[in-house]
Amino acid sequence: MMQRRANRNSVHQIMQNRTYHLAIALLALALSMGVGNAASGPPTLIHSPTNLTVLEGEQVILQVQADGTAPLSYQWQRNGASLVNGNGTDYTLSVAQPGDDGAVFSVTVTNALGQITSSNAVLRVRPGIQVTASLNQSLEPEVFRGWPMLLEVALVHPDASLAAASPVLICATNGPWPGALNLDVRDSLEGSVNWAFQSMPSTNMSLSLLGDSPGVLVFWLAPSQTAQLAVGDYELPAALNTTNVIKPDAWRGEVASVPVNIALRDEPATLTEGQFENKKRLLASYALVQGDFVEARQQIDGLLAVYPENIGGLSFLARFLAANSQPRAALDACDRALEVIAAKFPAGPEPPEALLRLRSLLTELIDSLRLSTTVSAGALTLSWPAVP
Repeated sequence: MMQRRANRNSVHQIMQNRTYHLAIALLALALSMGVGNAASGPPTLIHSPTNLTVLEGEQVILQVQADGTAPLSYQWQRNGASLVNGNGTDYTLSVAQPGDDGAVFSVTVTNALGQITSSNAVLRVRPGIQVTASLNQSLEPEVFRGWPMLLEVALVHPDASLAAASPVLICATNGPWPGALNLDVRDSLEGSVNWAFQSMPSTNMSLSLLGDSPGVLVFWLAPSQTAQLAVGDYELPAALNTTNVIKPDAWRGEVASVPVNIALRDEPATLTEGQFENKKRLLASYALVQGDFVEARQQIDGLLAVYPENIGGLSFLARFLAANSQPRAALDACDRALEVIAAKFPAGPEPPEALLRLRSLLTELIDSLRLSTTVSAGALTLSWPAVP
């Protein structure tokens, strides 16, 4: 019995020794693998920076991954010259400009045992998203205090001529995508001024910008607001800034419009026909933005009551009536505008294409409303062709 117990103790001790040696072996293997992930010796490159093609205004990030005895230091070069802020594993160019097209980047990694320089990475910069802005349909508007301001900002796809262009996703850092747009009004001394532009609230968190469909936003100042502004000359650029957006597939960059140059003046005591037309059309457009169709019609009627042959007023009325499902009245206004143009400019160098196109659409629509009737078994059937 004592011999069997001794044998059992011996076997138990052998098993413990084997378990211990196995644990030591596994620990050694783990340590050797860890050393492989943090190699010693001169620097080596695991991943070098690669060629990039970006859109103008886009944020550019170049990256390198290196190994070797710590500490490792990094120095990025552009076209062979060292970059002041290029001392990390990443190099960021916040906004790609046309002048960056063709720039060559590389990085040198150094430690106490040596150094290594990466292969070159070439940056290509394509034309980017275009931001356009106009105030009261002009880049250089003269605006009188007490008149509304209507600012239209559009984002245009880089490949606007291609209907099948890949969409570009626009997001804001927080909230709906229009929050990525900034309006910066500056006076003649370059000082920033606060103009409280308003816009229709949006619940869309992102905009999928397509080649054949720009993203358009309308901002406005009410007549009561412009009446409080100081007379002077102002500059207003619209800028799209998405550099801090974290959504992975969203476009990140910054691009600005050509500034709108605004001359803000007091309204003259007497308005010319052109100035009176501009005032009435602006007030009508402002009413439409507010959804007040009655006020918009009253403003245009007020213009035509003073100047019955005002071409701008007749054209506005034709479009207004067409948009409000009054094709016959719209066609009459369109024809009247064309008659006035023919009488005032019999040798005009350019045809009024917009009015002619509108007239063609209205004529087609009215023709499509012609009814035909049939009677069968005491039932009257009305039918008509439809134009989508």
